[in-house]
Amino acid sequence: MHSLLSRWRKAPASPSATLPFPLDKVTCHFPLWRFEILPQGEIYHCCSTWLPHSVANIVDVSILDAFRSPLSTDIRREVQSGQFKYCQAKLCPYLSRYANLGEIHSPIHSRSEVSILNESHSMDRAKRLLLMLNYDASCNLRCPSCRNETILFTENDAPARMKLIHAAVMRNIRELREAGFELTLNVTGSGDAFASPLYYRLLKELEYDPRLGLELQTNGVLMEEAKFTEPMRRMLRFLTVSVDAASQPVYDVVRRGGNFNRLKKNLDWMDRALREGKFPQGVFYKINFIVQQENFREIVPFARWILEYSSVNEIWFNLIADWGHLPKAEFARKAIWRNDHPEHGEFLSIARDLFLRNSRIHLGNLTSYTQ
Repeated sequence: MHSLLSRWRKAPASPSATLPFPLDKVTCHFPLWRFEILPQGEIYHCCSTWLPHSVANIVDVSILDAFRSPLSTDIRREVQSGQFKYCQAKLCPYLSRYANLGEIHSPIHSRSEVSILNESHSMDRAKRLLLMLNYDASCNLRCPSCRNETILFTENDAPARMKLIHAAVMRNIRELREAGFELTLNVTGSGDAFASPLYYRLLKELEYDPRLGLELQTNGVLMEEAKFTEPMRRMLRFLTVSVDAASQPVYDVVRRGGNFNRLKKNLDWMDRALREGKFPQGVFYKINFIVQQENFREIVPFARWILEYSSVNEIWFNLIADWGHLPKAEFARKAIWRNDHPEHGEFLSIARDLFLRNSRIHLGNLTSYTQ
């Protein structure tokens, strides 16, 4: 089994952080309507790093049955009560932001907002659902923060289990749409939306539907204008591009197999297209930076560069996660936020740069190191 396909088997150790703001004042709306499908078909309500409890397997049960399972019900109950006993609050960038700064950022809401606590606003009754397709790890890059090798399946050589999961997902999508659900598809947090033949064929064959939305996640290298069909343009609501560097030398280290000049060209055209209204839904555009030893000195230059794109709604920083694919010593070298790291002091001075207090910058679980 590929290392990436088994990486969700364990929950990573939380970075050390204090939580000065109690979580019992807030709730999270993700468990009400969000599902992630992982490489073995496991269904999670959130990123499995932040909420490491599978509620069912899509090969065995439908999405609706998974939502009604005892564990899913208990997760929602706990989250709505502000307990978060299933969540890794120090790793979750949304809970971390609130716990350290007292700032509320969607999907986190105040528990005083009755509408969020009302079960009638759940997926089951409001018929709203976000389905995150994370079962195909195919990607054109081999970033050390994610994998040890190139993983790029064709539709023919995809593992039998993946084909089975894909068939189950497609069946659920069809049934949910026929049942009148407002459905959003997120493609993909496991690889690249444009590199995966499986996912990209799904995207290309979609017909326009006002009750169907798209969220695309990509490394941006293959994000050319020609890749977007007209239905994709009309249905795109959310776009995330992971970049992780501000210069060619660092990019070549943290984004192996990429092309920095090609990436910049694609970021330029996307900025123009969004400003010119070529994506009519009004896309929320986010660009990511995963902090690690190799790139932490580019945190501020990266923020300055991306802020030049007026179309970007959010610049999102987060600490590298331990997916289990790296030896302990190698992960420790990358984990620049650890107190015993030889460059920890320099990291802290950068993280505390006042420039990073910009309304478009989301410091995620980096927040606790900025105080």
